[in-house]
Amino acid sequence: MSQSPSHYPRELTKAALYLFQYYNTDLLDIPEARNGEEAVAFMDDTLLLAPSKSLTESNAEVKKMMVRQGGGLDWSASHHCNFAIGKFRFMGLTSKREKNPLGSSRTRPILCQVISLQGVKVPVVTICKFLGVMIDQELC
Repeated sequence: MSQSPSHYPRELTKAALYLFQYYNTDLLDIPEARNGEEAVAFMDDTLLLAPSKSLTESNAEVKKMMVRQGGGLDWSASHHCNFAIGKFRFMGLTSKREKNPLGSSRTRPILCQVISLQGVKVPVVTICKFLGVMIDQELC
């Protein structure tokens, strides 16, 4: 057996990765399709989407997906898998713009408000890497 960089047999590492794909598939059941919610997942990366008329509503919907009964935090507890909430990122995808408060004549994208999960503030970002792809908040 060849050795992986972590000194585990490469075959064992591959098997663990394949099993993890099935372990977290329940996360894809969290969104409620009737509300337009969606989820995308691959291995240990998951993206929750909540369309709405405003970023404030979207913030609330994403937080609900995490805290409601059967939501992300329930999944975490029932699977004995603690989320690293400090690694979470929050981004609002919108083409709407607002006047720049710094006095510039240029407008800027509307900014999201920070949300908190289990007492941890989830940072708002304008660019985020997901599955190796850089996503910009203005690409929508």
